[in-house]
Amino acid sequence: MSTIRSESMKLYGPVSAAIATIMGSLMGGVLLLWLNYQALGRPDLARKMGWIGFAIQVVLLLVFSSLPQNQIVMLGLPLTQVAVAYFGMHFLQGSAIQWHLQSGASLQSPWRAAGLGLAVGLVMFFAAVALINVLASTGLISLPQGAATPAA
Repeated sequence: MSTIRSESMKLYGPVSAAIATIMGSLMGGVLLLWLNYQALGRPDLARKMGWIGFAIQVVLLLVFSSLPQNQIVMLGLPLTQVAVAYFGMHFLQGSAIQWHLQSGASLQSPWRAAGLGLAVGLVMFFAAVALINVLASTGLISLPQGAATPAA
């Protein structure tokens, strides 16, 4: 088995995880964590962190949707997601990223992280729209009806 050369791979850092999360929710940051574990040769941890990240995303959405809707709560969800992504990557992969940088390698571009985060956000948006349409067409949920406009 060949050893991984740090110069030949680029990892994402915590700042990139925060950027991807801003662009595409916590799942954007989780994708970068997953990609780092794949590059480090740990697909088992990548898979585990993917599922844990998904579970954290669901819990955060449930908690914040149950709170009263005001500006503080609406700002709290994205800030919490960014903090979880940044500090989660720092805690879980910080030493591997430090080793990577000390061995002369570099990090992936934050622009690439932003693009991946945006792609994740778009996929999640269209998946949510499709799920809502399926649930509405089967009668499991009812969509709000628009306000009637007066005839002129």
